[in-house]
Amino acid sequence: MTTQSSAPPQAKQNGSAQTPAAQATPNPTVAKQPDGAGLRTGTVAEFTMLAPVLPGGADKFRANLATTQGQAAYYEGLLGTVHDLRIVFINNDTQVLFAATYDGDLLPYVADVFAKATPWLDAMFLGVLDGYAGGHDPGILDWVAKVQIQADLWYASNPTTTVKDVTRAQKVMQAFDALLDAASS
Repeated sequence: MTTQSSAPPQAKQNGSAQTPAAQATPNPTVAKQPDGAGLRTGTVAEFTMLAPVLPGGADKFRANLATTQGQAAYYEGLLGTVHDLRIVFINNDTQVLFAATYDGDLLPYVADVFAKATPWLDAMFLGVLDGYAGGHDPGILDWVAKVQIQADLWYASNPTTTVKDVTRAQKVMQAFDALLDAASS
């Protein structure tokens, strides 16, 4: 019978054992956002929010999920800075965890989100999140600051690559693939 160790794997390099941390390619330093809660590394940052959910709010959110999921690419495309977004109901649907990785500084990101995606956010969160009065409410930034939390640990695999860089690289690869296909025909 074989047993597996829960210790991290080690690699031999020049005859000595090396831990995974020593093998990793160094990333830019992870530091606190200069303009609010959240962490950043390179050109990307994390936004994490833990907000209370109204009774029945999770059911309301899920009833509209197909529509809001279908609109995600449109609204996130308008922003053009979001690498990924997760919305998770936790603690028996009493709280929602909202987590995103985005390009840039916190305050311009939050302002951009409400300037461009308020209809989407309101469709998701009005009557769902306790205290969320809508993206056009004058107190929205205060509410966000109240429910925003900073990640304890956060990792970005491409900390110096923006969403714009990724989109451009995808277009270059598509053009290159088309060129290769044309050359092989």
